[in-house]
Amino acid sequence: MNKFICLSVWLFLVSCRQETPCPQAFYYWRTVFKLGLAERKALSECDAGRIYVRYFDVVAGDNGYQPAATVIFRDSLPGMPVVPVVFLVNEVLKSLAEDSVTALAQKICTRIESINRKYLIEDIPEIQIDCDWSGTTREKYFRLLRCLREHPLIRDRQLSVTLRLHQWKYRKTAGIPPADKVCLMCYNTGSFTDYDTRNSILDADEAAAYLRFSVSYPIPVDVALPLFGWGVRFNNSQCAGLINGLSEKDLPASQFSTVRPGVYRADTSVVLLGVHVGKGEHIRIEKPDAETIRQTTKMLAGRIKNRGYLIWFHLDSLFLQKFTPHEMDEIVDLFH
Repeated sequence: MNKFICLSVWLFLVSCRQETPCPQAFYYWRTVFKLGLAERKALSECDAGRIYVRYFDVVAGDNGYQPAATVIFRDSLPGMPVVPVVFLVNEVLKSLAEDSVTALAQKICTRIESINRKYLIEDIPEIQIDCDWSGTTREKYFRLLRCLREHPLIRDRQLSVTLRLHQWKYRKTAGIPPADKVCLMCYNTGSFTDYDTRNSILDADEAAAYLRFSVSYPIPVDVALPLFGWGVRFNNSQCAGLINGLSEKDLPASQFSTVRPGVYRADTSVVLLGVHVGKGEHIRIEKPDAETIRQTTKMLAGRIKNRGYLIWFHLDSLFLQKFTPHEMDEIVDLFH
């Protein structure tokens, strides 16, 4: 009888585990909000629980800081909660006076509220601040977060912040931000300006160096995984810029030669996605493949005990076509 009860309980727990999928979401990181059929289909097929929309940036300005690249909504929202994301450039914190922290928090919230009113956005469960803070700006940034949590806009909502892999690994020096949760950005594992980098977007070996010896984070963790890709231009091994969304299929075979896997030389001057590439320049194609994301996800699944959303970066038909729904489902299932 006892064996039967234990078996029944085990089967119940397993069935519950299988029937509770990892909740998914998407970042939207363009200045003009407009969804095509591919984006709406992805939201539906992934049963996305919310969409993280970059509202504006806070950059250095004449008065210490100023907003930039504010989002414009040209399309209806997809019928799900919206999370406003504010990208805060770390240089702003470096020059920010101590007595201006509260004022900055107030202005951030006021601008979010203004956008919400303008576009009639009401279902907002969370506000997110995206900042790659450093040891020299940590205390100022954490004070800003505490001020934000006290603002009426955020007081009854969740406040989340982004977390880079180096802040995850070196948490003793980076500190634990005073937020309700973090979103671990599992990409940009290398320097795209380094000619010898294999793939700066996501390299499983590089990610392992940050994740292998770490333990679970003390507050809840969402995970962001990359869908995007680009081409990195090099002139005499010096980085000359990025070409967003570039892939191998955009390189005419008659005008490019292979230097090494993933790196190509322009044999003539050519225009790629509106960007002029000079003869002799090298292009490194970078993109996350499904297997690399699977390897990284397996490492994450064993180290994050208080996981929340899996957030894909980002919602764009140009990148969605690089992964099949089956491949995305396989990756999500690794978190079960």
